[in-house]
Amino acid sequence: MKTEEKKELRKSWEGFISSKKWDLYLTIQYPSGCNYNSNRNVMQTIFDKNISVNRMCWFSERNKDYINVHCHSLLYCQNINSVKISLDYLNSFANVDLKIFDDSLKDLDGKSLVARYVTKFVTEGNDYDFFNRNTST
Repeated sequence: MKTEEKKELRKSWEGFISSKKWDLYLTIQYPSGCNYNSNRNVMQTIFDKNISVNRMCWFSERNKDYINVHCHSLLYCQNINSVKISLDYLNSFANVDLKIFDDSLKDLDGKSLVARYVTKFVTEGNDYDFFNRNTST
């Protein structure tokens, strides 16, 4: 993929993410033994088992050791508290950082800082996806 195409793809994802409402920003750091397929299974399980999650967008990327991966995820939920409780099981095998998506995650113009951050390696062969339960928002 050419440099210009990479920029366009990243900007496209950044714009798409910025255009949506999000409630939670989740980062999962796996201590060891997690590859892209394993992470995809975790992301699919989070979405499938949490009926309160209406929309989810996630991006996994390699750690600096080039062996393991970590994942950034944005969630739009019907019930934030029930989703937060249901994600507790992740702590048994990963380091989890869960933040409520608020103004602290936006720049001075109100644009999402998270959108730019999570899409920074979207063109580098990393795994990412978008899940939606066909909601109108």
